Amino acid sequence: MSESISVGAVNEGDMMIMYGSSTFFIQVIASQTQTEKFWPSVHAVPNLHTLTGGTSTAGSITRWFVDQWLQPGESRDEGYTRLTRLAEQSKPGANGLIMLPYFSGERTPIHHLQARGTWFGLTLKHTTGDLYRAILEGIGYSIRHNIEEMRLAGFPPRKLVAIGGGTKNRLWLQAVSSICCEGQYIPKVTYGAAYGDAFLAALGLGWYDRLEEIESWVEYTEVILPQSKEAEIYEKYYRLYREIYEQTKGSMDALSSISKD
Repeated sequence: MSESISVGAVNEGDMMIMYGSSTFFIQVIASQTQTEKFWPSVHAVPNLHTLTGGTSTAGSITRWFVDQWLQPGESRDEGYTRLTRLAEQSKPGANGLIMLPYFSGERTPIHHLQARGTWFGLTLKHTTGDLYRAILEGIGYSIRHNIEEMRLAGFPPRKLVAIGGGTKNRLWLQAVSSICCEGQYIPKVTYGAAYGDAFLAALGLGWYDRLEEIESWVEYTEVILPQSKEAEIYEKYYRLYREIYEQTKGSMDALSSISKD
């Protein structure tokens, strides 16, 4: 909660997306709700509530991949930079490659502990850049899945604020915006929960009258907007992403059972 407050996500329809080892979502909603797909809670703003969710993996997959592909003498930061440049040479859709990012099961919205990750569509033509781009896009598809389910629950996001280490990767942010057909506001400063706690303390001391005044503390450096041509491409891949999971989730459970024997 404090983290979302720290970046100004305090009005109905505001959604914070944290790009960390996993992704985490907090959306401000006007009424209390019950849903099995997300985790409803109350907001610090009177008469407001939140709908929260999160994936099991995100940056943890990119870190795993970079560690596997590090060259001798190369630091992890250098590996991230090199692999991102290779991914930039791949086309939206990763040249026909789709990744399910369920490397540690999955939380919202499917709540499937035995879910497993996979690349679908591998051929001899695919490159390291295609593999890495498919990772970034696969995580983007999982973000869209969450946003779609929030819309179906009657709570469409109106403003997305992106924070976390993943915001340093412009390619990733652009892919997510185009996949989700949503702009993402990038705060200039993201001190995290402590920043939100500081404002709450100031509010408690009477230095401010309303929580919404946190917006005077927040400055956005840019908005990452969806690209229409990319969005058209991603729409087709996203539908396949959803189909692949539905058609393989039973096999995921079976594989998990076998691997425990």
